[in-house]
Amino acid sequence: MNWGRFKYRAARWLVSDAAGLMILGSISIARGMSYTPLLVDPERKPTHFMESVLNPPLWAVVWLLMGALCLCAVKWHRLVPAAVGAVVGLHSMWALSFIFATILGDLSRAWVSSLGYIGIAAMTLYAYGRGQTSELKIVDGR
Repeated sequence: MNWGRFKYRAARWLVSDAAGLMILGSISIARGMSYTPLLVDPERKPTHFMESVLNPPLWAVVWLLMGALCLCAVKWHRLVPAAVGAVVGLHSMWALSFIFATILGDLSRAWVSSLGYIGIAAMTLYAYGRGQTSELKIVDGR
């Protein structure tokens, strides 16, 4: 494969919906793994409201399924709206849960944790709201 073609294909893939879905899926799977009994005590006290809705192993299943949905959407494009919506919704719920923990005085610095969640949700909406990769013109691999 020649270098110019490789650069073009790599640049094209990096701005694709597939790349975004791989990122979202990986983040969600990592978050799901963090709630498994191997990494967190299922009997621990919930840190914020959303953790009190389900126990950690069930949240692990939810996050892992959302990650798997994103990875499946790479191949089956009809799943993209559901995958993006589910992951944005889940991250937004987590962000709001941390924000309200700060507002209600439960955790004074929980708003800091919310930044990561709301950042992922906002950047995802931004990226997918810009249009399809077929509508983008790539100039000189940038």
